[in-house]
Amino acid sequence: LVNNLINNLPFEVHLPGYQFCGPGTKLAQGDKGIHLLDSACREHDIAYSQNKDIHSRHQADKVFIKKAWQRVKSTDSNWKERANAWLVTNLNSDSV
Repeated sequence: LVNNLINNLPFEVHLPGYQFCGPGTKLAQGDKGIHLLDSACREHDIAYSQNKDIHSRHQADKVFIKKAWQRVKSTDSNWKERANAWLVTNLNSDSV
């Protein structure tokens, strides 16, 4: 059910100021991301666009969670990036 909603979302739903963190991303625009967390979100979105099966998406979620958690712990992340990394880590942890 959730995968069907994500696959058919007619609009983008991102964290404020982000290009990729959230469902419905329009990858064809060619954006790269505003920082390392947003770039990890981009990679996750690409994996979802290329893989429709739940197993592959769970693998993409695991990779994404690891990268997002690294941004939580990183000393070069500002407080907003850390907070958002913590948020997306916890939101995605339920799926794997």
